[in-house]
Parts: sequence; C-alpha cells; structure tokens
Amino acid sequence: MKIFKKKIKTEAFAAITAIIVSACALGVSFYEARIMRSHQKSAVWPYIQLGQQYDSTGFALEANNKGVGPAMIESLKVWVDNKPVNSLNQVLDTLLGEGHGVNWNNYSIHNVNQNVLESGYNEPMVRFQWNDDTRILQKKIDRIKIEMICKSIYDDCWMLSFDSNPKPCDCPSERVEKEQFSF
Repeated sequence: MKIFKKKIKTEAFAAITAIIVSACALGVSFYEARIMRSHQKSAVWPYIQLGQQYDSTGFALEANNKGVGPAMIESLKVWVDNKPVNSLNQVLDTLLGEGHGVNWNNYSIHNVNQNVLESGYNEPMVRFQWNDDTRILQKKIDRIKIEMICKSIYDDCWMLSFDSNPKPCDCPSERVEKEQFSF
C-alpha cells in the first residue's frame, strides 16, 4: 500500500509542477506578444509635422511625414482669427478681403484631408507664388490656425498643429464634414 501512495503523491507532484510550468510559459508568451505588438507599432509610427517653407519663388504651408509608417489624415480643420473656415477661398477673403488678386495662377494645392501620407512625404498643402497680394498674405499667416488628426495603421491617433509636436489623442468617432477644411 505504501508504494501505491508514494506513486500517487509523485504523480500529483509531477502534474502540479507541469501545470505551474505551463502557466509560467503562458505568461511569458503573453508578455512577449505584448512586446512584439509594441515593436510592430513603433516600426510603422507616422510623425507628421506642419510647417512653412520660403524661397525666392514663393512660400508654402507643408505637411511632412518624418515617421517610418504611413499616416491617414482623419481630420483637417482651419481657423482664421479663431473663426472656422472650410476652404482656401474663405481664408483668402478673410485675410485679404474680397476682390484680392490671389487666384489659381498664383497658387497650387494638394489636399491632404482624408488622404494617406506615406513615410517621407514632403509636399506643400498649398504653395503661393510671390506677388503683392501673396506678400501681404504671408505677413498675416500667423492669424491662421491649423489642426490635423492623423492615424497609424494600428488606429493610434495624434493631433498636431503648427509649431507643436504631435500629441496622442482619441480618434474621432465620426467625421463632421461641415467642420472639415478642403482646398
């Protein structure tokens, strides 16, 4: 009888040990998966910067993706003097007055709203050629506020504006079209 009891105790000890080892292995697997997920997110992290660029032919408002992954632009909002505007024409009319001399011959645009900016993207959202009106516009550019929300392929969102680094934010639950800016 004693042999039988020792055998049961030994088998129970081995079974409990196997369960503990399995639970530890499962915990390590979950931890490694979390680390891998974090690494995958950082391997495709977009980093959008908004800025201005000047040269002898004109000036531009640019969006640059200096990150390693694509950025999906979820929202683009623009204000002039803290009042929302929805188009470049509204910006120009507000800053220069109606009847200004800035038209399609003086600028080029690339609408980034709801587009994907690939890694290394460096294009002007709008580029103006120098003339008397665009020189006046350039002096009033600080009255414009731009807010952009971009999203990574893992649905992480960031909010950014001129002269600020992207800050993590909640992704918009729905898009209100009348609030969006479109060139």
